[in-house]
Amino acid sequence: MSLKKLYTGENAIEINHLHILLELEGIKAQVRNTYSASAFGEIPYEDSLPQLWVNERDYERANDILRHALSTSDGNLKTWKCPQCREQIDGVYGQCWNCGHIVEG
Repeated sequence: MSLKKLYTGENAIEINHLHILLELEGIKAQVRNTYSASAFGEIPYEDSLPQLWVNERDYERANDILRHALSTSDGNLKTWKCPQCREQIDGVYGQCWNCGHIVEG
């Protein structure tokens, strides 16, 4: 299995969020350099930032998922109504907190 670097983030919170998004889509991903900030100055800056790596065969699909996730701003997301339980859900969520239904698209 050959891994390819997909994304370099500014912090571990962002990388872990994107990691979860990929895992939910069935793409295995690996987080690297989570604790490398302490080596900053001894290694190149970009090498000290957290990184997300995926299998080469999943790279294009994973890149599309990240591009969509990173281009969507919270201000553009509309509240949606769960079709199963009719609960109002904030647009930042893709799953109903009440019944677990996952929104399509």
